[in-house]
Amino acid sequence: MDHTCERGDEVESGTSDPILTSSSVTLSNPYMVQPEGGFQPPPVNRVARIGPNQIDPIQLGRIESPPLSLVHDSTLQFLQFNCMTGFGPNGTPNRVIGWAHPDLIKLLQHAGSTIYVDTSFHRLPPGFEQCITLVVHDKPSEFSVPVFYILCTTRTLDSYRNALYFVTQATQLKLNPHEVVCDFDSNLLDAIQMQFPNAVVKGSVYHFKKACRTRMEQLEISEEAINIAMEKGVLDMLVSISPDRVASAGIAWVKKQIKTKCAGGSVPYTQDQWRSFWVYFRRIWILRFPPDVWNMHGLNNSIIARTSNPLQQFLRELDGAFRLPDPSLQLFVVTIERIARHHVADIGAETTTLPSAVEVHSDEETSSHEGSFGSNGDDDDDDDIRFIKTEASRGHENVVDTIDGDEHKEEVD
Repeated sequence: MDHTCERGDEVESGTSDPILTSSSVTLSNPYMVQPEGGFQPPPVNRVARIGPNQIDPIQLGRIESPPLSLVHDSTLQFLQFNCMTGFGPNGTPNRVIGWAHPDLIKLLQHAGSTIYVDTSFHRLPPGFEQCITLVVHDKPSEFSVPVFYILCTTRTLDSYRNALYFVTQATQLKLNPHEVVCDFDSNLLDAIQMQFPNAVVKGSVYHFKKACRTRMEQLEISEEAINIAMEKGVLDMLVSISPDRVASAGIAWVKKQIKTKCAGGSVPYTQDQWRSFWVYFRRIWILRFPPDVWNMHGLNNSIIARTSNPLQQFLRELDGAFRLPDPSLQLFVVTIERIARHHVADIGAETTTLPSAVEVHSDEETSSHEGSFGSNGDDDDDDDIRFIKTEASRGHENVVDTIDGDEHKEEVD
């Protein structure tokens, strides 16, 4: 395979990485040309440094050459880009590598689509810190399909911007989504808003609910009480009401519902644990990620119903495809290529269907309850403001999986 794009770059001689071009960017798609203006990947040192944490350049060379660079038994290009964007603090190259089946890329070219950007898959080849999966819900066909798989060596704003930049180039600049749903990662949210300034960008309802459930479990709230809180029309009511009512009347209403339902079902309501949960909730879902980021009030019900399930379904598919926690780079490529061909075949046979809906309240259902919210704030002392600490967000933190040590300190009066 030629390592250059249509600009005529030559492979850089005298480097320790045999696949580096003089621009340090390999673009497999002939339409991927850098524009004269706008965002540009940063300049890099042309001499690659080999360190103990660097990806094996031999492996990189293999994935850029047939057969691994192609769709199985075809001449279609599966590897779409391999971009090196400078060096990290330890001197290792920062890389962004993306794969996609050309037939699936066409789905991203449909105007007004909804795309889902997920970064929660953790079975990664050595040397990589992030796998970005780009799933598209194509409205004309009603299919939800994973299109791009992107490996990154860092989880930074620049890595996300580079990844989205090259994905857009792969669509011949036709990627123009109406809605984007993603993980709760500040860097990722910023990168998406920069790349798609006209799109509605929201955090995933699925990840919101998963994070809340996980926190309840970590606080050892009983399973019965957790199930009450996670019922349709309780905690998820906060997703559907007006964002400016979440922090006051909304939280107060949810607390009352949980207490009432626990009492009615003879389920113990543990004041200390719930108090800690609401400290967490205000710190994460009011201060760090304000309701405007994850609240779906006023949006079409379809986005609420589909916000999370494609991610949940395809993450389960990815987990089932990889038996090892750290597959080799070659095994990773072979596996995602097989998954991509499977989805192309499903689309051809019209067997790819939407998953079932997430259980959250619609706007109509919410309006019937809002009158009971009242106008007063939350006068319950479960989440006394003295226990809440404002802190700078950490862009790559996964709020679903992480407990901050400081969080426990906040809860001590």
